[in-house]
Amino acid sequence: ISLAEALLGIEREVRQLDGRMVKVVKKDVTRPHDKLTIAGEGMPMHAVSGSGNLVIEFWVEFPDTVADSHSDAIRKILGNPPRFPEGGVAAEEEETEEQSKEEL
Repeated sequence: ISLAEALLGIEREVRQLDGRMVKVVKKDVTRPHDKLTIAGEGMPMHAVSGSGNLVIEFWVEFPDTVADSHSDAIRKILGNPPRFPEGGVAAEEEETEEQSKEEL
């Protein structure tokens, strides 16, 4: 799915192997490898009548590059990414660790 669909929700139809169309709706944020199960829309079961569950694993397409003109808009919406000092721990995490030590 596109990055926009991953962030804003997805609603599309997927063609099954037998030609049937199944509607896939996910309204919340989708992370790479999230799974959605649709009951009764999977492969036919021979031991009993009916079908199994359809399990969809999502793959999110990320752009290869982001134009500088888009970077500002993305930062405005999502905020700046965390900054990591030379030690490799984000400043927020470092503060939390120090607070935990003080509490002991």
